[in-house]
Amino acid sequence: MSWSWLIRRDTGGWEGHFIGHGRLRQLAGLVRQRNRIEEQIFQVTRTPAEIGPVGEYIASEVFDIELNTRRNAKGDDGVFRSGPYAGQGVNVKWYSKHTGILDVNPHGVSHHYLVLTGPRAGGSPKTNPWLIREVYLFDGPTVVQHLVSRGCRVAEASSVLQEHWTEAMVYPHDRHPEYSLTEEQKTALALFA
Repeated sequence: MSWSWLIRRDTGGWEGHFIGHGRLRQLAGLVRQRNRIEEQIFQVTRTPAEIGPVGEYIASEVFDIELNTRRNAKGDDGVFRSGPYAGQGVNVKWYSKHTGILDVNPHGVSHHYLVLTGPRAGGSPKTNPWLIREVYLFDGPTVVQHLVSRGCRVAEASSVLQEHWTEAMVYPHDRHPEYSLTEEQKTALALFA
């Protein structure tokens, strides 16, 4: 590894720091790769390469959702085009970890919350990979009713009881009382597991 010596002026005197060119070059290369990948994601989704917009794109493809053209619409990210909730609004969330928390806008409660989650939270992970391990479909007004009945504030980072997560699961296990995935939908979601 090559090193260079950097001298900088601090208050009270001179101080030297080693800069490892090898690690900086490696990091610069990884950042360039990441930038190329973000551009490729944009070319596919036509959305910013961020977990929220990419999750909305995935949900629109898998669950036949027509996304809003305005990204700042209150409550809903789009509407279901088909299935038992055709014509009803849906807010899509993609969380890299399943923490039991659901972001609910009290000024724009959606008909439904479709939540894609990564692995269950635990430990102190070093990364937040974009994985879909579980999918939940909540009825918006029912979620709000449960929160209010427990004396919880309806807001971002609302804590939803585990029993409600279990009832709302549509993937990988079919526990939702009104919504079942097709084999094609399950196969599509498994691509992101």
